[in-house]
Amino acid sequence: MATTYAVNFSIRISFSCQEKLETHVLTFTHSAYGLRPSLSWVAACQIPPPKQQRTTIMMRKFGFRQRNSAGQGEALPEDEEDDELYNPKDVSVARPQLQQPFRLDSMVQHAPPRPHFGQAGRHASFADSTFASLENQRGVSPHGQLPDLLGLQLLCDNTEPDGDIIFVHGLGGTAMRTWSWQRDVSYFWPVWLTEEQGLSNFRIFSFGYNSYFKGANTNLNTTDFAKDLLYSMLTFSGSLLEGKEEMVPIGSRRIIFVTHSMGGLVVKKAHVLGKHDKRYSSIIAQVYGIVFLATPHRGAGYAKILNNILSTCPLGPPPKAYVAELDTSSSFLQDINEQFRVHCEKLELASFFETKKTSFGVTKVLIVEKESGILGYPQETSIPLNADHHSICKFETRDDPNYISVKNILKHWASQFLRTTSDTLTRRRSSNVELEHLQTILAIRETPETDLNVLGNRVLEGTCVWITTRPDFVSWVEAPEMKNPNLFWLVGLPATGKTSLARSVVDHLQYLGHDCFYHFFSSGHQVKRMTAYCLRSLAFQIACVNAKFREHLSELVEESGIQFSSQTFPVIWEKVFEGILFKLATRRPIFLVLDGIDEGDSQAQFVSQLLKLQSEVPIRIFLTSRPMKIPSAPSRSSLTTCFIREEDTHDDIVAYIQTVVQEALPDDPEFQADISDQVLAKASGSFLWVKLALETLQDNWHTKEDIRKALTEVPKGMEPLYKRMLDSVKSQPPRQQLMAKRILTWAICCWRPLSVNELKVALQPEFKDFVRLEHTIIQICGHFISVDNSKITLVHATARSFLLHGTDDEPAFIDPREGHEHLAIVSLKYISRHQWRLVFKNVGVSNARIETEGRVNRLLLAEKDHPLLGYATRYWAYHVSKSSAEARNLMTVLKAFLAKYLLSWIEGIALSGDLRYLTRSAKYLKAYAKKKPKSLDSDDKDNLLSLKESPSSSDGIKFQSWANDFIHIVGKFGRNLVQSPSSIYRLIPPLCPRLSMIHATYVVPGDKTLSIVGLASEGWGDCLASLIVGEDEIASKVLATDAYFLTLISTTGTVVIWHAETCEEARRIHHSEGECNEYVPIMALNRSGTRLATAGNSTYRIWDISTSQELYRLTKRSQGLTMTIVFGSTDWELLVGVDDCSVTRYDLETSAVLSRFEPEESLQELQGCPNMMAISPDLRKVAIAWRGKPLMIWDMSDPHALHKCPVSGSSDPLNAPELVRWQSDGNSLLILCLSSKIVEWDLCTDHGKYHDIAAREMTISADGNFLLTSDNVGTMSVWTFPRLQLIYRLLNGNEFIRDLTFSPNGQRFYDTRESMCNVWEPDALVSPDEQDLEDGSSIADSYAATEPVISHDESSLNQVTAFSVGPDDGYYCCGKEDGSVVIYESTEGKKVRKVCNHAASSSVISLAWSQSGKYLVSSDESGRVLSKRLELRDDGKWAVFPGIDIRISEAVKQFVFSNDEKLLLIYTPSKSFVWDLKSKKELCSKRHQQREDGCWISDPMNHDMLVCIDSEKVCSYTWSTLQRSEQDLKAPASTTVSNGSGTGGGARIRGTALSKDKRSLIYEVLPTTTSPAGPQLSILFASSLSHSWVVPLGNQVKRLIGTVQNSVVFLDHDYWVCTWEIEASASEVKRHFFLPKNWLNSSSLQMTAVSEQGTFFCPKFGEVVVVRSGMKI
Repeated sequence: MATTYAVNFSIRISFSCQEKLETHVLTFTHSAYGLRPSLSWVAACQIPPPKQQRTTIMMRKFGFRQRNSAGQGEALPEDEEDDELYNPKDVSVARPQLQQPFRLDSMVQHAPPRPHFGQAGRHASFADSTFASLENQRGVSPHGQLPDLLGLQLLCDNTEPDGDIIFVHGLGGTAMRTWSWQRDVSYFWPVWLTEEQGLSNFRIFSFGYNSYFKGANTNLNTTDFAKDLLYSMLTFSGSLLEGKEEMVPIGSRRIIFVTHSMGGLVVKKAHVLGKHDKRYSSIIAQVYGIVFLATPHRGAGYAKILNNILSTCPLGPPPKAYVAELDTSSSFLQDINEQFRVHCEKLELASFFETKKTSFGVTKVLIVEKESGILGYPQETSIPLNADHHSICKFETRDDPNYISVKNILKHWASQFLRTTSDTLTRRRSSNVELEHLQTILAIRETPETDLNVLGNRVLEGTCVWITTRPDFVSWVEAPEMKNPNLFWLVGLPATGKTSLARSVVDHLQYLGHDCFYHFFSSGHQVKRMTAYCLRSLAFQIACVNAKFREHLSELVEESGIQFSSQTFPVIWEKVFEGILFKLATRRPIFLVLDGIDEGDSQAQFVSQLLKLQSEVPIRIFLTSRPMKIPSAPSRSSLTTCFIREEDTHDDIVAYIQTVVQEALPDDPEFQADISDQVLAKASGSFLWVKLALETLQDNWHTKEDIRKALTEVPKGMEPLYKRMLDSVKSQPPRQQLMAKRILTWAICCWRPLSVNELKVALQPEFKDFVRLEHTIIQICGHFISVDNSKITLVHATARSFLLHGTDDEPAFIDPREGHEHLAIVSLKYISRHQWRLVFKNVGVSNARIETEGRVNRLLLAEKDHPLLGYATRYWAYHVSKSSAEARNLMTVLKAFLAKYLLSWIEGIALSGDLRYLTRSAKYLKAYAKKKPKSLDSDDKDNLLSLKESPSSSDGIKFQSWANDFIHIVGKFGRNLVQSPSSIYRLIPPLCPRLSMIHATYVVPGDKTLSIVGLASEGWGDCLASLIVGEDEIASKVLATDAYFLTLISTTGTVVIWHAETCEEARRIHHSEGECNEYVPIMALNRSGTRLATAGNSTYRIWDISTSQELYRLTKRSQGLTMTIVFGSTDWELLVGVDDCSVTRYDLETSAVLSRFEPEESLQELQGCPNMMAISPDLRKVAIAWRGKPLMIWDMSDPHALHKCPVSGSSDPLNAPELVRWQSDGNSLLILCLSSKIVEWDLCTDHGKYHDIAAREMTISADGNFLLTSDNVGTMSVWTFPRLQLIYRLLNGNEFIRDLTFSPNGQRFYDTRESMCNVWEPDALVSPDEQDLEDGSSIADSYAATEPVISHDESSLNQVTAFSVGPDDGYYCCGKEDGSVVIYESTEGKKVRKVCNHAASSSVISLAWSQSGKYLVSSDESGRVLSKRLELRDDGKWAVFPGIDIRISEAVKQFVFSNDEKLLLIYTPSKSFVWDLKSKKELCSKRHQQREDGCWISDPMNHDMLVCIDSEKVCSYTWSTLQRSEQDLKAPASTTVSNGSGTGGGARIRGTALSKDKRSLIYEVLPTTTSPAGPQLSILFASSLSHSWVVPLGNQVKRLIGTVQNSVVFLDHDYWVCTWEIEASASEVKRHFFLPKNWLNSSSLQMTAVSEQGTFFCPKFGEVVVVRSGMKI
């Protein structure tokens, strides 16, 4: 039986008037049936109108307090104060009151005395509050005291704080008095903390918010207070105080919150909200801990009683949302606890709970029970305090045990995080630097949050909820973990709000605490429609929040050197998502929201990959699209499809209509409803139609009749509405109509949305001085344009289609070709100005040393004052490519630009640090050059004129030449151009070939610039480098990564690793150990290109490519021959195929066998071992071939599943497969047959397609777009795939090519032949970007109308193998690989005289020409030495006379002439000889005690002596006897630095040079192979040879070249030719010019030389480049 309790309440209503105080009493009965007023009071009580703007309602349990006539009440004891939630004894409601503007000084003057807040300079400071302005930031305060301020107050400052402590009060509390004993701010205990050891350097804040339950406002809740707290922290600034500078922002130091009661809930909610809001996440990340003082985590029963009381009072305050949220049954508390639990793992938590009961009328109760006052989390510290709910946050003295308990927990936390602050800051800076680096590498120019924020402004609050509450959506969110993807696909018609729904889904998932990442595809943004960019954006977002993923991604970038900006979708998917993300060992699901997947450029491929992905991390994907063919999901994947219906969006559309109509017509509800109903009736579920219709109506919201008329005229459906909007544009005066058309043209045709400022400049040629362009756009563009975040965009993709294509009865308003022509002309004219060279000079230092890995966009500095500069610089060529071939005005502007302003444009691109725009412009210019005018196919007699003016004529050829120049500038000079953008004016044009457009246009004969001679070819060459792997070594295999390429010397088991950027040798890997060489026939890379596997006769070894460190080693267990090796699905798995047809999968960590495949099909009819095995990229199939038998393929998951290649008969080429290359999908492969034919076999259709291509070797590019073949005579050909159309052919001189490979980006290829590895980079391989392919065309389609490029192999020329500069700078001599020694004149590089011939099979390896020019001596590989006496006759011809002709047992390393040129030193590693040149006899010889590696030079001060410098000593010898001098000379100074030990062991002397005054001898010391130090230069004083010193150039020196006058000439690490005057400071190095990349050959760089006159010589393949005037620049 229920028991009924009744409680009587009396409320006195007091009206304070000037004359008297009138009082009325209301009696309530509170029982189990609710709170009811007595009926007699309602009839009897007559309340007079107030005469003063103040009403006070006072509640009393069992009576009331007497007030005097002045309205002043008695003082209340502390335990009866009304500042807390659960003691509702006195409620004051303040009506709006006109006040004087609030002044901080007035508060200081009238406030009670405040404590001394610590040291001088401490003061109050405020942050903005979202609820109140500074003038009205007062909290409600009883007892007539001056109220506390609202918002965030800085109460104790510190210029260098250790951290911040922020106090947050509870319900009914205030920023100061809540923390003050008996509410007296002189007892404000938080300031005591500033005098506590360990806390004295902390700033003290207090946050005040209007939570007083007596107030009239009811629309606020805890979430509002939490948002206000976040906003206040974000906007905190001490600059509000006069004379104070900006303070340390909140979030730059650790934060501790101290909260009381409901304040703890506010902070918990703020933590959850801030965690998922990019604006606040960095601040929340700094929160270290939260102190909860009597916080009702699970609610309090007295909250409901208070709200019931408030709701029953007729004139009292209404119920409060934030009070209701404190009830024990509140869903709000359940939600916030669940969300906070997920995100508080790294927080320190301390919960202090009350143990004394609080007075509540005539009784006492525990306001917050212990069970509610603690969280129960593992990291939580729960502590009881001897206090009630009020006094738990107030302390009378510092000796109060409660204060000590709270203080101690704060001190403990402070000591904990201050210990690690330094390390934490270092890690955070490192993380930020890492993210900035990744943002650059991933080419993310606009943060993804930008799209999210713009879309957020369009979503009406409270809408789009239907999607997140659908049962199937909830099931998708809460689905169990699975390795297969879980997709939710939302399909809707155009303009039904799909993007807004996707935006809401992102918000919802982040609100739930999930890791959610997103991308919004946009057909109007050429970059954001790329699926490759989508992957890059997702990868960057994930890296921002997932440290493990970020770490692995950074390692990939560092180890492989990959540049994602140039990578295709498949490469990024494989290396980043399959290679890293899907392998992370975490069970926390990742949500991907992809909007508008149908607008992506590779939608089918993207969706296919999403459906079949396998991931250790649970992946849940939300897709939106228009109706399209949705593929069926694999059996193990989950796909939920939802079609948007009108009833789904009905409520959202209604809410939107009502909001807009109510704002426009606030005073007529009936008319509002009528308008809303009519709009809704025509909407048909289209948000866009509603938006545009309402915007149209707003133009006529003057009278009701106007509105009704306009509404009647608004057509139903998007197309009729678009027509009406366009009619409004056309009905304007001609000038406004043209202006609107120009704006719409820019919005439709631009590469990316323009900003308002950019558009303003773009319109200036025709329209100037806009008052406010945003308003103009809205007024004249018929609502086709939307301005969001100052960006100009079309309202929808359907509007673009309408304006470009029109309808059946409406022609297109904008012709796309004419539109692009206009944009191209405007852009070209804008950058065709002489002013840009001066602008660029001001924003960039011409010789700034900038690392290419951390490129800085200095062009942005110029864009600040010239908004359109960036867009015009980057995208003019795109608009040119889209223009008509008959655009004569464009042709004129383009020619002028190329002829006069091209160099300043290139400088601008270089300042941006991104030369891809130069390459991309080349592609666009080529596309334009290949166009044919439409009239070319007609019979009009005027066609000839049209042909002359079209890019298909001779101008088209020139445009293609310009485009080739762009490509080669990037390839040959890219790194140096970025470092020194101004080099484009004086250095690069003369370094370009004579027939290049840049050289022909911008090099003026006689100008003081570089002079280049010696190159037979006057055009661009395609060979970047020709590298020797080692003497008498054979390069058998070649592989390539983004950062390196690798050559394998199988006979010695050596892998040579080369830098891809500079083509220099980086390091070597030696598979063999000891003196015994292990034959290594095969090597393989992992997917990311960071690890290498080598297969020897007895071991398999795995290496880290970036360090050459061995990671794993497996002993070979089979006696069979290894046929193939590949990495498994992870980098610690290796699959090995052996000639017994087995494939074994090994665990590299344990060397255990994970699985083994052996075909069970009978192989008896197949005699012998297979000659070839190849494992598919998906690791599921293996192809095996025997000589004379068709290829066979097994599914390795089923040994019985055999697939035989179909053959038509015994003559079928497939009976003799020689080589197999799998396609990346694993479902097709190319088979190279013995007959040189290639067969494409599709496993799905079991069909073979034959191609009659004469091939011996072949390889496929990583993206599958190109096939590279070589034939029996070494001619290499590049074909598009799958069409196999020839696009490039490189003719060779009958050399056998052993192996071929593409670079990962497919724009470079490598070949190996004999001891050489060649690097090729033809411009024909620069293919269109994915976003440039229209109508779904492939890269192969883009080459359909392209004639193949035929080139010649310049690396097959007779190579220069030895070099020497002749006398007086007029001649030089070359020794070549055919044994010839030839003299050339250096003015034009022409051959003058052949001096002698060694054997044709022996290359000349050493050459020396005496200073007078009288003697020339050479040596070949066989040890034959020939000397000749030379004489230059009066007719300019050289006479040659015989000299020494001897053969020694080893190769000569150096020749040295005596100062009088009578004697010759022949130096070999084991013995030295001195010969008399006149008598042709040996004078003496000396055998070295050990093999030496030094350099010899004739003593410049003593003609009878010569000097030998090695890594340990400097020795002097007599010429006549080679006897060592008794003088004890010091060791070279630099050797103590070369290996760090001081012994000089392992270092060697590479070269020497003598200053012109012969006082200084410069020598170059190479460190040990294990030393990280680079070459060092040291100087010996020739006068004594007893003192040497290290040249103070640090690590600037790459190679010593020689001397000019008294300056040292050297190459730095960026291949600049530099000079340094002896005895000058290190900062006085002069950089003169740089070497093009195709000059950088490891063998030729050893022969670079400089004459006394400053002429620079650089051998290049079979030629020598002569550079004059270089030292004058």
